[in-house]
Amino acid sequence: MLHRYAQGEGELPREGNVTLINEQKAMQRYATFGYLRSDDLLGMYEGILKARLVEEELYRRKMKEPSPIPGTVFDSKGQEALSVGMAWALEAQDLVFPSHRDAGFYLVKGLDPYVVGLQFFAKREGPARGRDLNWHLHLPEQGVLRFISHMGAGAPILSGAVWAANYLRQRAGALSDETRVVGVICIGEGASNQGAVLETMNAATVLNIPVVWLINLNRHAISVLPEETHPFADPLSSFADRARGFGMPGIMLTNGWDVEEVYYRVKYALERARQGFGPALVAAQTYRFEGHNRTEPTRYRKPRQAELEHYLPRDPLAFAEFLVLRRGLKSDEELGELEATLREQISEAFDRAEEAADPQPTDEDLGSPFADPACEVSARLAEEQPPRPTSRTLLYGQALNEALKQAMQEDERVVVFGEDVKSDEERLGGRGGVYGITHGLTELFGLERCFNTPLSEAWLIGFAGGLAYMGVRAVTEIQFFTFLTCGFSQLVDIVATHYWQTGHSLPLVIRVPGGYVPSSGTYHSLMEEMSLLNFPGLKVVFPADAFEAKGLLLSAIKDPDPVIFLEQIHAYSRKAYATPVPEQPYYLPLGKAQVRREGTELSIITYGALMVHRAEEAARQLADDGVSVEVLNMRTLKPLDRVAILASYAKTGRAIVLHESVEAFGFGGEVARLLSSPEARARSRWGDAKEPPLVVLGAKETGVPGSLVLEEYRLPSQDAVIEAARVLMEYGSGTYAAV
Repeated sequence: MLHRYAQGEGELPREGNVTLINEQKAMQRYATFGYLRSDDLLGMYEGILKARLVEEELYRRKMKEPSPIPGTVFDSKGQEALSVGMAWALEAQDLVFPSHRDAGFYLVKGLDPYVVGLQFFAKREGPARGRDLNWHLHLPEQGVLRFISHMGAGAPILSGAVWAANYLRQRAGALSDETRVVGVICIGEGASNQGAVLETMNAATVLNIPVVWLINLNRHAISVLPEETHPFADPLSSFADRARGFGMPGIMLTNGWDVEEVYYRVKYALERARQGFGPALVAAQTYRFEGHNRTEPTRYRKPRQAELEHYLPRDPLAFAEFLVLRRGLKSDEELGELEATLREQISEAFDRAEEAADPQPTDEDLGSPFADPACEVSARLAEEQPPRPTSRTLLYGQALNEALKQAMQEDERVVVFGEDVKSDEERLGGRGGVYGITHGLTELFGLERCFNTPLSEAWLIGFAGGLAYMGVRAVTEIQFFTFLTCGFSQLVDIVATHYWQTGHSLPLVIRVPGGYVPSSGTYHSLMEEMSLLNFPGLKVVFPADAFEAKGLLLSAIKDPDPVIFLEQIHAYSRKAYATPVPEQPYYLPLGKAQVRREGTELSIITYGALMVHRAEEAARQLADDGVSVEVLNMRTLKPLDRVAILASYAKTGRAIVLHESVEAFGFGGEVARLLSSPEARARSRWGDAKEPPLVVLGAKETGVPGSLVLEEYRLPSQDAVIEAARVLMEYGSGTYAAV
């Protein structure tokens, strides 16, 4: 029996094994399942057929010699009903994070086969402009978020995009049960075990984000079986129980090859979420007829031949064709003509795509990882709203708090969230951040704009990326620098790469406290900013005092790129870092260093409150000995102000690079590379010297000790700076010995 419901027009699909829930409102429009309209069923059939034909044509061209396809060809044969039925169930405003086996979804959503060809052939005019391959597409007009190979790692950003879309509609007074945006996250049973997926399931339920998980149980996570990764004999039951554990319904779909049943089950889950009842999970049983990709060895499938034979009659294309013929919507001859027409159209589209222009080996085609590589936005703002003179003094932490308040007052798209950031002591409780930096924001702007989230750094960073994707200016707080690493994949693989691959900017700020805190140990005191600098697409800012803290944070919130805003915990409440801070909003340019102290004989290149303070103290002491020291405070580590470094070195001819992070493989090495360049040597007072007079001072290569004695010993001290300076001053005298 090919189809359970192919018994005549009068028999209706019932609940089957769907997990029933009590929210009757969610079922008002879909309480009585009926057959699809004829044009809907025909459209679904055509979507499945087109997906099959597109993938066949891609495989045929992949096997040509030489192949015009540089990447991998994936195959959704056996699973097309899931993506096509889901696509048909969506409303126009909905968002989707698809998988690499959702060709049917893309085609139903209107993706032209010609554009598919441009993408797979990595052409210059393709969606990814040759910067990514196969189904790694970003189609904002169709509500499609960029697919990434980490599969389930896309769940956090999708949840953020959905939250932001509904937030913006609510602020505009346009949110209702009909207009609410729902998101669908398409993953397989293998990816469902990723931490980002589980973190998102929890957070989506806690925050009542209307998302639906569509899990494709195709019996293969590359070669791994479901029973090898899930704790129950029946994977469908396993997912239903998992969903209930997160407080959402688990909808089990045994016939994932039946496009009609897929449509109704997914439509029910979407409607339930759209009417405010929160997330849901749909687990659908399908089968992957081909390998993980079309060219991989599939020896691992040989022991499963009986399984393959069991699923062969359950071909989604055969199911859909049977329905169309059974209901008399088309004849065999008409279906044959449709197939021939589609084949010809797809082949012709791919021929044109294959002839399209390739990217050129130029900087323009390679592209920039930043939407604003020269930080022109903050430079313009700094000119328009410079700091005004003031006698008022604020602490470092107070300046940050004021910056957040003023940014939120100016722009309701600025939203602050994270662990412990809520602050409404009289009504709701809350600390306003571990260090009180967000104190008062909830009272002023409400829980919609300053709220607590689960302790889930991976989800938190991806969620911020999703908000930014929709134009909400996300400002999130990670409690300590070492906690940031829990979300590194979201940060460096998704957020950082997004603009370069899509041309779509993500304006977000991640505030990260860290650095020297006496007797707090590695997990609360470590500051290893160099680990961030090697990933294209992240801007990294590190203010040295209260004045910089406010001006740079306001600029970071306005910047169109992701900004990691490092904060010196040691400076939050200490008077040594307090400075005059203007009452009005003002902006300091990102990507521009500041000469904190003019000098002519030696440059100290540094950043961050602690090291800038030590550099200035050392410079004052050296001045007493007659040494003229220039202190260059970088302020922004990326983009790096190379011009300022070269200019300072050209003027003084000697340099110390001072930083709190580990000395080995650190920031100082990058400066040494820069100062060893032909350009730097040509401008140096020493001419073409073989070895530039340079010393790098950073922390010793260990964790942060709990002992105060060892902690201070690990860090570069003021005395170490003075000693290195005295050695460097001997350069050119004939007595110099490199440190």
